[in-house]
Amino acid sequence: MKIALIVDRDLGLMFWLAEMLGAAGYSAYPALTVADAECLLGNLGGEIDLAIVNPALPQTARLLMSLSERTPPPSVVTLGPDSRESLSGLLELVNKPCHAA
Repeated sequence: MKIALIVDRDLGLMFWLAEMLGAAGYSAYPALTVADAECLLGNLGGEIDLAIVNPALPQTARLLMSLSERTPPPSVVTLGPDSRESLSGLLELVNKPCHAA
């Protein structure tokens, strides 16, 4: 199962995303702060496939740098001012069937 990390202050949005990602085959882990996300990353230990991050949170730059140093680095989606509207493209990407060439 793929792993997604969701970092945002909006609990409703995080749980909605977790439900959508779960339906797409992801195991989603929500975090309210960057410190919570870093703790989750330490506990998970393995690969993270997708990170959805609110860049307005304090210490986000540190988290994004840490994610970029992972091997392989996860796909990262940043949430804009109106997070719900910016997620339509993400959900299309997550739910898109993968076909081998």
